[in-house]
Amino acid sequence: MNDVIVVGAGPAGSTTATWLARRGHRVLLLERSSFPRDKLCGEFLSADGVAELEELDVASLLEGTPRMQQHRVTTFHHGRRHEILGRLVPDARGISRRRLDAGLVRAAGESGVDVREGFRVLRVDEIDDDARRVVGLSEAGDEAHVARVVIDASGRLGLQRHAAPGPARQLAFQQHFKVARGDGPVGVELHSFPGGYLGLAPIEDGRVNACGLVEARLHAGHVRTAEDLFALAARCSPDAAERLAGLVPDGEPRSTVRDPTRARERPGSRWQVGDAASSIAPLCGDGMAMALTGGRLLAETVSEVLNGKLRHAEARRRHARARSSAFRSRLLLGRLLEHCLVRPSWTGPVLRAGRAWPGLIDALVRGTRGRVIA
Repeated sequence: MNDVIVVGAGPAGSTTATWLARRGHRVLLLERSSFPRDKLCGEFLSADGVAELEELDVASLLEGTPRMQQHRVTTFHHGRRHEILGRLVPDARGISRRRLDAGLVRAAGESGVDVREGFRVLRVDEIDDDARRVVGLSEAGDEAHVARVVIDASGRLGLQRHAAPGPARQLAFQQHFKVARGDGPVGVELHSFPGGYLGLAPIEDGRVNACGLVEARLHAGHVRTAEDLFALAARCSPDAAERLAGLVPDGEPRSTVRDPTRARERPGSRWQVGDAASSIAPLCGDGMAMALTGGRLLAETVSEVLNGKLRHAEARRRHARARSSAFRSRLLLGRLLEHCLVRPSWTGPVLRAGRAWPGLIDALVRGTRGRVIA
């Protein structure tokens, strides 16, 4: 029997599995996809995330990735251009999920984790207080695996949640580009327009990640593809138009829908990490770093449970406090800033305040994307 089964091999799941294996536990990591694979993401890693990779001893994944020191936001409101600049710690990087996720899965396997790709989980059964069974499908057919603890790292809805279909609240799109002429972004650029925004940032191999979202109630009728989003951003922002004019697509675009339904947890004793534990506002921009930190924090707690040092109930309370201390303010601030950025009538005053008090912008960047230069 395994000590732990982790479902989902994104950054949070792979990190959790690796730390648990390094603490001497027998870990099975199940993932329905195969690596390497792309994922819709802003692909920005803050200095906090870089530190997590160093502690995990996988900082070699960052070789050849661009360093980012600047965070720029622009918007055009009533014909006037507004811009603010924030400073990032020099170690902030741009790295594709294709590279990061595959590298973290490889590190998990090298740490002793049993990694199973192409496994689709159908259900999780509680056998008794000390055993859970994960039932699913692989290329070999039906399979079942038993463990003392099951950790859900399977994404926004997760294994313990169900949600009734609801209308889309936001539409998100991503596309990789190559720089054809001119210069690419040297840091994170956010171009705000009514009902949405477009983010641009450099990643490895001289490419640029373009990722943005729109409010469905305003743009669902005419923004159906990534190309539609880029065209809308270009119409609303001359800065975005100038930047996009120098880029050519590299690879296939990706899209997803965010809905307003509140997922509710079913009874059970599974643990959650990453988006399965708390979905981050895309504008917060520090999702990869938070996944890495969350995986380390959860591994520390679950290890104490497995070693008999903590009961489940006390462990859950302790872990909830640790998560709240690490992420609560960042999650709340990210949601607030996203709300402001897609409403130009709010964005203008925020940007004017930022120009008047530069320290405010550094504080906002620090609050959502890690530390800033002292």
